[in-house]
Amino acid sequence: MLEHTAMTNPELPDEIASNGMSAVERTSMEKQSNEDRERLVSRLRDDTSVQQAVTVVRYEIHEPRAVQWDLIATLVAWAAALGAALGGVSIIADQLLLAGVLAIATAALSTFLAAAKPADKAASHKTASAKYRALNSEYNSLQTDIGKLSEYVSATAYDYESGQLYDSSYYRIKAFNAEVLDGLEKRFRKLGDKYNETVPKSPTIRQSVVRAAMKATSGQLDYG
Repeated sequence: MLEHTAMTNPELPDEIASNGMSAVERTSMEKQSNEDRERLVSRLRDDTSVQQAVTVVRYEIHEPRAVQWDLIATLVAWAAALGAALGGVSIIADQLLLAGVLAIATAALSTFLAAAKPADKAASHKTASAKYRALNSEYNSLQTDIGKLSEYVSATAYDYESGQLYDSSYYRIKAFNAEVLDGLEKRFRKLGDKYNETVPKSPTIRQSVVRAAMKATSGQLDYG
């Protein structure tokens, strides 16, 4: 049999009066159960975590693609420049076959640069990655503020059978003004709008790729 002993005041902190709530609102909040508050806060925290996870996956996809296209642009540009330079060397110019091959190769590389525009693609992926990283920072800030709605309660549990004390500390949801949660939810919706605006303006990534990345990194995402 376990007996729980809280090391802090078991009464929830009263932060309502200082927020200027009306008598009706105050009574409603005081009657609201801790389970109700836990449910509301947990839902917002979980929804934020899901959207943040998708945001992290997208910038983790865009970043390496930016590097790849940047490398391709650099290598192809160098190869085209080298081919043009060699084609102008008198020794090679006198060898018609070799000069012709270099001319064709140089023209092909130049055409690739003009058509594929790897430098532009690299820049687009960099821009998208930066936007998603900025969104992730805002999600981190939102998660921090959601976390402020909880408090740590130091407690012990006594097992009569073994005669030992166990640490049974836990987090519980504070009493809070309904406007506080409403403000956090508005921030969440605003971030969702920003995300939805960023996706169509970014280089296309197939949904199957995003889903596969989400599955592969589930529980291992770096939100830093």
